[in-house]
Amino acid sequence: MSPSVPHRRLALLVGLLFLGALFVRLGYQYQMSSSPLWQAPILDEAVNHHWALEVARGEGWGELPFFRAPLYPWFLGLVYRVLGESPAGARLVQALLSSVTCLLVWWIARRTFSPLAGWCAGVLAATYWPWVYFDAELQDVPLGLFCNLAALAALVTWTPRRRQLWLPAAAGLLLGLSAITRPTVLVVLPAVAGWLWWQAGRADEARWRRRWWAPVLLAAGVAAAVLPVTALNRWVGGDAVLVASQGGMNFYIGNHPGSDGHSARFPGARADWESLRRESRRQAERARGTKLRASQVSDYWYGQGMEFWRRQPASALRLTARKAAYLGGAAELPNNKQIRFLIERYAPAWRRPWLWPGFSLVAPLGLVGLWWGGGGRRSVLLGTFALSYGAAVVAFFVTARFRMPVMAVWIVLAGGGAAALLRLARRGPRRRLLAATVTLLLAAVLVQLPARGQRENAAHGHYTLARAHGQRGQPARAEQEYRRALALQPAFSEALLGWSALLLEGGRADEALPLLRKAVATHPDDLPLRANLALTLQAVDRAQESVKLLQQGLSRRPDQPDLWLWLGNAQMKAASPGDAIASFRRVLELEPARADGRYNLANALMSAGDAQQAVRTYRSLLVDHPDHHGGWNMLGIALSGRGDLEVAVHAFETAVQLQPQSPRAHLNLGQALRRQGSTEAATRQFQRTRELDPGGDAGRQASQLLDE
Repeated sequence: MSPSVPHRRLALLVGLLFLGALFVRLGYQYQMSSSPLWQAPILDEAVNHHWALEVARGEGWGELPFFRAPLYPWFLGLVYRVLGESPAGARLVQALLSSVTCLLVWWIARRTFSPLAGWCAGVLAATYWPWVYFDAELQDVPLGLFCNLAALAALVTWTPRRRQLWLPAAAGLLLGLSAITRPTVLVVLPAVAGWLWWQAGRADEARWRRRWWAPVLLAAGVAAAVLPVTALNRWVGGDAVLVASQGGMNFYIGNHPGSDGHSARFPGARADWESLRRESRRQAERARGTKLRASQVSDYWYGQGMEFWRRQPASALRLTARKAAYLGGAAELPNNKQIRFLIERYAPAWRRPWLWPGFSLVAPLGLVGLWWGGGGRRSVLLGTFALSYGAAVVAFFVTARFRMPVMAVWIVLAGGGAAALLRLARRGPRRRLLAATVTLLLAAVLVQLPARGQRENAAHGHYTLARAHGQRGQPARAEQEYRRALALQPAFSEALLGWSALLLEGGRADEALPLLRKAVATHPDDLPLRANLALTLQAVDRAQESVKLLQQGLSRRPDQPDLWLWLGNAQMKAASPGDAIASFRRVLELEPARADGRYNLANALMSAGDAQQAVRTYRSLLVDHPDHHGGWNMLGIALSGRGDLEVAVHAFETAVQLQPQSPRAHLNLGQALRRQGSTEAATRQFQRTRELDPGGDAGRQASQLLDE
């Protein structure tokens, strides 16, 4: 037999492993494509999707300093730029990337344990159902796992005798890329550097000083990836943020008296990123009594989390023990979506989790691999990496998505465990086989204990589907899902809010009104519910009742700027601009940088006849928010009313540049140009208005002006 034949056979088997992993992922994605969420990203996915669209369209790299780590949205933006702005194309690329990552798992296990362990680990990675699930999400999991496992592949390949110093440097670069995907991985760097120093000491020729080369090159590789992001934050964003500023908020979410250890709920905020970000900043600035930079907001919440430990150490320890149990438990805790709920509904081939490898199999096998796999120092690296990363997850809060980097490494150890059991069953010794088997069975029982009583929230699953149907313009299906959610959980505030908003948008305010009255009675401190009831009252011409409702809310929560803003809007609807001015000023006392507060205040000043003060307020708004289309448009109207036509034209031109598809902006510009005597330019603007809004009010008004 030719020496190349075994290599060909190996290449064929590796290719089959890759194709098998890809087939499994594409099969799952095909089934899940019938879900309304497939083309309607929500929550974290929506943030990543919209950020990626900005990158793909060349509109910037994201808001600086970064609140979230930027590499995944950048990666997603590149995919959109090449394949088109469809999430389906991005999911295909993620399936391909993770199929490559399965080969990395195979290589690491083969290098650490044995060829048999490599195949066992590769098959587990290809079919591990939570991994397959997250490959179909617009989340950072596939990219982060690739970076982590590519780094580990470089580390287990490195041998100090051969002085392959480029491998620790490459590993550092990959871990740095992982850090700007999800910064949690930075916690494992000291352990990895220590392992490199320890491993370098095995070489006969290694002297004490030479042992530091590998850790130093690792650190240099990390710095090469992370420091450019830090520089962007510092020199463009104006703040000393290493990667992202959300860390303090996330730490507090998992370390405060009301935390359950797994829900991404921030006290006082709703479960969406804009609300979480704004409320965390508002509370921090109120407590400090001054405007804070993003890094200072993060530091404040880290401090509040540590204050919980100082004041209530027993409660903090109990909470940490609960989070550790979640990390080591079989339940896959959802973050944005109810995982099993969606699989049961849309992926029939995956409805029986026991048919596919999951945590219940991988965790016990990984433990066997760690102790009896015979991986030597390389298995120490894998175990240290997984346990360090797991400890970092427990320090914040635990979800299935955050646990995946731990499990990807644990799958390598599980391959070693499976191979060890097969080896011991064939050749013994029986004592070790018995010990390994007992360990496997005991661990299999223990991982089920934290899952007892854990049930996914089906009501939340229906609510998520309702939101997706609403985004896709399917109100009947959305209403059906809202009804199902409320049948399971009648007091579900988010579902009540969503359904009422759907009814209001559909012109069914009379139906929304009793629903919202009941909801506000059940949740008197729920601000968005109260706001929706106020809007509904305004829609049925009961503005004064709306004002009274919001004033009642303020008697309970006088420090809430949202309530003051909504009250000002209601007072404007009730033709009380003087009262509205006072309400909007109160918004700005509580939250000075708030753009909608300044904009609405300027509008109220215009309604009250104080054009001079309105112009000053619009200009103040536009200094801090130069892309505020409404601000430029209203500034133009205010200036035009004062006769400052030249400056008004400039304001309207800026509004048109910001929103070239806005018929009202073109109409306003045309009217100002006509008053200025630029008839031809005005005619072009009126024609453009008519093209954009042929049957609307702006289009009809433009037609009348063209006929004059």
